[in-house]
Amino acid sequence: MPLTRLRQRLWIIPVLLCAPVALGAPKPKQAEELTYIAPAGWDRSEQERIVVFTPPKVPPSRCALIVTPGENLDGDFLKWFKTKWDAVRKDARVVQGGERTGQEGPNGSSVLYQAALVEAPAEAEGGAKKRTGLLLYAVNIGSAVHWVLFKTDGPELFNQHKKTVNQFLAGLKFVETVNAPPDGANKKPAEKPKLPPRKSQE
Repeated sequence: MPLTRLRQRLWIIPVLLCAPVALGAPKPKQAEELTYIAPAGWDRSEQERIVVFTPPKVPPSRCALIVTPGENLDGDFLKWFKTKWDAVRKDARVVQGGERTGQEGPNGSSVLYQAALVEAPAEAEGGAKKRTGLLLYAVNIGSAVHWVLFKTDGPELFNQHKKTVNQFLAGLKFVETVNAPPDGANKKPAEKPKLPPRKSQE
């Protein structure tokens, strides 16, 4: 295979992504907090609780790992995932990859992920078509769904950083968020003062 063609191939992240670790059994209508280890050396920015990681000296418009704060899932997880995939893909058609993979995680969690090289029509007549590498990774745990999007300008950056992204996804963890008890709920009742022992009368 010519080298020029090899460089245009999108290497899809294999089905070796470790399922996220859930700490504590999920409960109905119980939100979860997402924790992760940031990619070493990557730049970090945050806006409205959405965190974006980018490789050094690469603008987010060319390569971005986007971590969302999560949302409540109202309905079917698979249907939600299909809708989200169509939203990030927009009108671009899949030219390579695109298989959707699911697996069961610990404590009743579910994982869905999909990666593809997509191609959008040229913005102007006679212009070049735009190719984008996409990876959507989502976890449903309890009544919450968290999703991560890896998006690159073309396949080269996708291939270059896919190992780092793979390691990031494998390190995701979820911890149940429990509302703090009201003030004084866990306080022990005040002990009654102890009276001195009564002296026996002789």
